[in-house]
Amino acid sequence: MEIVEYRLSQSHPKPDICDLYARMDRYGLGPGLYPREHCPKPPLHPFCRCLLRPRLDLHGVKVGRPRKAAAASVLRATGQSEGARIAGSRAKRAAILGGENLEEVLNEGRAEAYRIQTLGGTILSVEKVSAYEVAKAGGQYAKFYNRYRDEYLSRLQRASRGYAKVIEEHEQWIKNPRLKLEATMSDEEVARYAGKKWPRDVVRNTAYKNIIDGIIRDRQQ
Repeated sequence: MEIVEYRLSQSHPKPDICDLYARMDRYGLGPGLYPREHCPKPPLHPFCRCLLRPRLDLHGVKVGRPRKAAAASVLRATGQSEGARIAGSRAKRAAILGGENLEEVLNEGRAEAYRIQTLGGTILSVEKVSAYEVAKAGGQYAKFYNRYRDEYLSRLQRASRGYAKVIEEHEQWIKNPRLKLEATMSDEEVARYAGKKWPRDVVRNTAYKNIIDGIIRDRQQ
């Protein structure tokens, strides 16, 4: 059995859903440790920088059954306010503490791009890298990186703020599609925007902002 560790980024700003998966001892392996096929797959939210690390030292260790109360234990160990922030709301915290299915509660109302998914048996050999690192190495979004890498710092900072605004707008539209769409649009059309198009836009613009921010960090070092 291959074990994977869900690790918070060193730049993790405040408690959120990632803290739950990093602190939870769901399989009796220790906090943040999961059988590979059951490990949550980042990103779990916009700007998520969490990492997955193979734990070769635990290869072959016996894995217990999932602990139903593992998430509730984490939430009980925090204050009500922090627990609500981690779970997503006070109502979701209460539902988890009440024994409802963890992923069903967490995925309710969540954008498709950030719904809780597992690695599902995919091969994991390296830690998750940022869009900036991939683009800088010549991979996906390399053209975007090359376009901005020599840009003035002030323009980079303005671009970062612009992408942040676009992401925020799209997330608001996903939560309440009628903020953007006309009332005459069919439920099917609304679902296409809120469930597919806008989440993809969020992922793309999050990658763009990650690249811009990476260039800024390199420039300021």
